[in-house]
Amino acid sequence: MTAAPLPAQAELQPRRIPATAADVHALLADLALHFDLRGIAGPRSIDLHLLLAEVMNNIVEHALAGRADGWIELRVDRAPDGLRVALGDNGAPLPEALLRPAPPPDATAGEGCPEGGFGWAMIHALSSGLSYRRQDGINRLDLRFPYDRAG
Repeated sequence: MTAAPLPAQAELQPRRIPATAADVHALLADLALHFDLRGIAGPRSIDLHLLLAEVMNNIVEHALAGRADGWIELRVDRAPDGLRVALGDNGAPLPEALLRPAPPPDATAGEGCPEGGFGWAMIHALSSGLSYRRQDGINRLDLRFPYDRAG
């Protein structure tokens, strides 16, 4: 059975927000409502929410740590296999090592669960493609998010 295509309204016009935890939280709430009103719901919409939350929180906590002038841009477009998510920010460059898929840290080794290291493993697991470039001091991260409305 072929899944119904995503509606054109699944696309999201570019949004730019201040890079604060509160603004990321508000944007994620807006996105959840945006997609829910368009019939995009279920487990994959939760995965999309987790993916966006992880990426944008990483930008706030790492790329723009301690900066009051930081911003994040987000755009979501339909793609043949789901959604294309484009993010931009004016933070520090993304370390190249994070662009390569790697297993998450071993939570059973040593003294309990390690702090950190799980986010990028999750980002790679939830997306079907990832590309990064830095242009004129701006980070550009493009993600492909496979989406089957039947799922």
